[in-house]
Amino acid sequence: GIKVYDFFEMEEVAVLNAIPTAEGAIQTAMQESERTLFDSKALVLGYGRCGKILANMLKGIGAKVGVTYRKESDRAYITAYGYRPVPFKELVSYIGDYNFVFNTIPAPVLNRDVLKKLSRDTLLIDLAQAPGGTDFGYARNLNIKALYCPGLPGRVAPYTAARVLKDAVINISISNMG
Repeated sequence: GIKVYDFFEMEEVAVLNAIPTAEGAIQTAMQESERTLFDSKALVLGYGRCGKILANMLKGIGAKVGVTYRKESDRAYITAYGYRPVPFKELVSYIGDYNFVFNTIPAPVLNRDVLKKLSRDTLLIDLAQAPGGTDFGYARNLNIKALYCPGLPGRVAPYTAARVLKDAVINISISNMG
């Protein structure tokens, strides 16, 4: 009779955790690069919860934001929000144009073929769940600065991350009382 809840399967937790994840990704980019995000070209791989929030924040800083898509409905939103739509199947053709690449896709998307096309002064930040979406060994061989940044909410905003989880527990408790 014990109920088990996966907080990260809960939409409200996942969306609210995407905020400190995006802020942490931007903080990392600012600390690890010698250029500003303002007026730079930033590519967000994936247009899920985190990708949407990150793209919005990057645009707010003044970056020229590209976002990959697979679904035409995502392309429409990407266009409507003023980002550059990048067809995922054509990533190899576009990736060399960017100063910053942020991966949110939890699959091996930044493989050897893609990494070979990446500019050597591009900063790559992988935010995807373990094991990430980057071939980090190959990136090192190419002298590409590639950073894996798991667990950003708890590291950059522990108070906020804890509050999100606390609110989820309270909401579960309230819904189980009724």
